[in-house]
Amino acid sequence: MADKAESSGLVSKSSASTVSCFAQHSHRMQMFMCVLFFTSCFAFLFVLESKLTQQQKALEFAYKEFYLRPFHYKLDPFSYVELKNGAPITEPEPPNPHFMFSFEELLLNRFLDYYLWAQGPTDETDVTTDPDRLPLTIQAFGSHLRNRLYYQLERDELKINPILLTDPALPTDIRDPEDGIDPNKLLWNVIPYCNDPVLEDALHELGNINGFLYARGNHKNYRFISRNESRDIASIIGAIPIKLAYLHNHNFINFQRYGMKSPIQISIVCDPIERKLRHFYTERYNYREWAEDFPISRTNWWRATLDECLDKNQRECNYDGVKNIKAKSVLDIGRTWLPRRVEWTIPQFCEYNRCGELGLEKDLEYVKDIVKQEYTVVGTLEKMSETLDLLEATVPQFFKGIKKIYYQKLAEVPKDVPGPEIPVISSARRAEMEKRYAKEIEFYRFTSQKLEKDLKKSKSKSTQ
Repeated sequence: MADKAESSGLVSKSSASTVSCFAQHSHRMQMFMCVLFFTSCFAFLFVLESKLTQQQKALEFAYKEFYLRPFHYKLDPFSYVELKNGAPITEPEPPNPHFMFSFEELLLNRFLDYYLWAQGPTDETDVTTDPDRLPLTIQAFGSHLRNRLYYQLERDELKINPILLTDPALPTDIRDPEDGIDPNKLLWNVIPYCNDPVLEDALHELGNINGFLYARGNHKNYRFISRNESRDIASIIGAIPIKLAYLHNHNFINFQRYGMKSPIQISIVCDPIERKLRHFYTERYNYREWAEDFPISRTNWWRATLDECLDKNQRECNYDGVKNIKAKSVLDIGRTWLPRRVEWTIPQFCEYNRCGELGLEKDLEYVKDIVKQEYTVVGTLEKMSETLDLLEATVPQFFKGIKKIYYQKLAEVPKDVPGPEIPVISSARRAEMEKRYAKEIEFYRFTSQKLEKDLKKSKSKSTQ
């Protein structure tokens, strides 16, 4: 009996110890679950708060961009902004830390570039350039730029921006106001491979001296723009509330077609054969340097010489009969096909609805009339001194002092700048190219002769 009692006591003790262990384990699990629950709650609240904070910042950003700013595209020289899937991507540094542009110049450049970029096929969502909203966007942009131009913050005081300082001795208008010319707007139609970077730099520097805003569009293949784009660019230029020198690469814009005063339009052309040589070998030099982006090493395109291109009568070196020259399939250089470009001078002086084919006599006569009627000065790269004299005499509110600054900067240009090797062509090959590019040659001679005549008229007026 005693043994049974002892054994029963042992069983009861072991069962009691088991129950107590289970109770302790259960208590620990409860404590662990409670801690895990509260930790999860705190983590959830923390994540929720951070999400709400991010959402609040996004809402504040959206509010500032769409309500406190005149247009939503954030243009800031120290915060290079792009749009990706509708969301802004910012970089703390500008694209080039050594750029010399003012805030206003960068603002206008990016606005024009962004407008043209937004017209093309893109996945980005933006409604500021929609036809219904664009007039309001342009109006707001002009108002915003006017405030930026007229006032600057200095020692917590608003002062007049010195860019507005103008020379009172300069005439307010160089032409009869009835001609419909706006003397405070200058458009420089930059011809590809006829541009002079030194002259552009000199004009930029003159902006702070003669009191005008310099803007250099970077439109690349937006060279031939449509009717709507021509009208909208004209509206943007007209909305700028200050003297403006705008350099662009796209074709001629007829402001009067849209009921606006025409700006002073100028351009500089160059010898078509020399231009073709620069064009041909510079393209190959550039894309040879960018071989990682453009797999041209698989083709013989970049190894070709101009003589080979002319002998094979390839499209790139042809002129007469080339159609659809404004199509991007002709202008762009793609990854999947042989690179080629058809870029010439005459189409650059045509409106959006003209000059779709190279080598037509009617287009040559048309652009001659455009130069006579719409362009104040069309100079030549080969006669730069005469061109500068005519610009300074005819458009002094922009080009007064240009010759002095130009030659100062020209002397500072380093002589060992890397670039393509451009061979000298034979006299027989030059004669062949003169026949092949007869329309371009004739237009160049016309502009050169007109330059001499205009310069003589200018000198005769100054002596009277």
